[in-house]
Amino acid sequence: MNKEILIDVIERSLVIEDMLSQILKTLLEIENVESKTLSHKTSALSFMSKVDLLYDIERINIDSYNLLRMFGEIRNQFMHNKDADTFSVVLERINKKSSLLKINADITNYFKNAVELDEKERIYELAFHKLSIDIKTILEDTHKQIFKEKIDNAKKALKALEKENLERFMKLLYKSIEEFSDSFSQKMKETTGIEFGDYISEGIIAILVEKLKENK
Repeated sequence: MNKEILIDVIERSLVIEDMLSQILKTLLEIENVESKTLSHKTSALSFMSKVDLLYDIERINIDSYNLLRMFGEIRNQFMHNKDADTFSVVLERINKKSSLLKINADITNYFKNAVELDEKERIYELAFHKLSIDIKTILEDTHKQIFKEKIDNAKKALKALEKENLERFMKLLYKSIEEFSDSFSQKMKETTGIEFGDYISEGIIAILVEKLKENK
């Protein structure tokens, strides 16, 4: 077993799997660090279960899904099979040699010109590193987009609440003006015999509307 390769694969896997968990926690608004499905407990979702879930809810497209799936297959071979000690062996076993090399045009060309097995192995390793970097970029962009959506939704909800509160206030204000106008008109009629009708409420409302326009 090549321990250096295994350690490198594990380290990159831990980073990517944590990113998957953080994205799902943000989406599902899970703050509990001891979450049964998205923590480090044995009950937590597997790497591919997290990937499948993100794909099912359309947070990653098919191209991103395929990259993550390939990464997961490579990861599993190194982590679970003692004889999986080189990228050549692993990629042959999962039939992903050409798929991994297609990750970058320059890498593909390097491989075409490679002759020695050691050189080809180093190119496979380089392609795997590029794969992990591309995946991290995809997940970072996905997480940023989710945060943006949540902020936008919060702003919309706040704006809707402000509008609702303003409408409720205006209704109460108009009702109060009408009640005051009716009461005042009744007292004036009893005192002076003059019928004011709706003049008072209409006048107050007209002044209020003008003041609101001035302060827009």
